[in-house]
Amino acid sequence: MRGRWHCAIQSAAFDRGLTQDCGCVSSQNDVQEFHPYVFQIFAQLIETRPAPLPPAYMAIFPPLLSPLFWERPGNVPALVRLLQARGDWD
Repeated sequence: MRGRWHCAIQSAAFDRGLTQDCGCVSSQNDVQEFHPYVFQIFAQLIETRPAPLPPAYMAIFPPLLSPLFWERPGNVPALVRLLQARGDWD
């Protein structure tokens, strides 16, 4: 039983750290070439998570609706996949 709790605690810490780090990358204009990769990583993580989706992941969606991200053609496929992954949770 101890292993399960330890894993859950590590998973929560991982989620918080990842969303903070990736959120930082997605909010900086000087690293725009990494945006599609960040979006794809989040989509993959969301697709493979058991329910429910943690609030840390839900917090990444409002900024993604900004036209700034959609103006770059390279972001569009990754953003679509990420929004589809989110849609699977509703």
